[in-house]
Amino acid sequence: MFVSKVYAAAPTLDQMPNLIVNIFGLLFPFAGVALFLMFLYGGIMWLMSTGDPQKIQKAQGTLLWAVVGTIILVCAVVIINTVERFLGLPAGTLTTINF
Repeated sequence: MFVSKVYAAAPTLDQMPNLIVNIFGLLFPFAGVALFLMFLYGGIMWLMSTGDPQKIQKAQGTLLWAVVGTIILVCAVVIINTVERFLGLPAGTLTTINF
């Protein structure tokens, strides 16, 4: 039976950078899509509120949290890029998103 090297042994400390890059490579696109869907959902909620103040307030809350999430995501990318520069790593080592 063929066993892949990926599953053959536990990861070692020297493989941590690759693990981090893989996690960020999956996390940021997923977060971007989730934020887009939140903006879309909040906008649709607002359009469908028909002037009801409670529904408008709920839609505004959804849009507010989408903006907060966007700010957090952008700050995370800026922090990661700053750490890359501080450590002297080439740009895009930890993520493929660069400012």
